[in-house]
Parts: sequence; structure tokens; C-alpha cells
Amino acid sequence: PGTRIVTSGPMQAVPWDIGRRVLVTGKLDELEFGSRQGDQSAWFPDREALLKLWGEPEQILFILKKREFENLSPMLIPTARVVQESGRLMLISNR
Repeated sequence: PGTRIVTSGPMQAVPWDIGRRVLVTGKLDELEFGSRQGDQSAWFPDREALLKLWGEPEQILFILKKREFENLSPMLIPTARVVQESGRLMLISNR
């Protein structure tokens, strides 16, 4: 329950499959309008906020594209642990 799930861009199947709300970072597409309704920064972290969350004690599971991981990986402290790879997507964790 304490694990935060983050997706890079909207991935509609993820919250549906796990039965809870997830954080969305990166290009928001159809969630852009909703992300600007009041202060939604906790649910839509920018890169700086994501990097801060990544360093906190709570576990983060982050679903992103492999090419995005290549660009983001050098900034992730602690170093990302690859949990799973499937096609062009990866699941990484900070713990």
C-alpha cells in the first residue's frame, strides 16, 4: 500500500489493473486539462519532483519506455533497479 506507482505519460490500463490511482509524469496528453484544475502537482510530478520522490524512503515503481530510461537513468539516485522489461517498456524501482 505504501508503494507509489508512476507512469511516464498516461497508461490507462495501469490504474484499472491495480485498482488505484497512479502518478503520471512526462507528456500528459488527454490528462493535460485535468492536471491544471487546482493544485494537482502531487499526481502529476514534473521531472524535478519525480527525482525528489525517487530519493525518498518510500518505494517507487515506475513504468516507462526503454529510451526514456536511457535519458533518465543517470539522474536517478539511488540507482534504478530493473524489475521487468517487456517489449519497449520497463518497470524500475528505487528500492
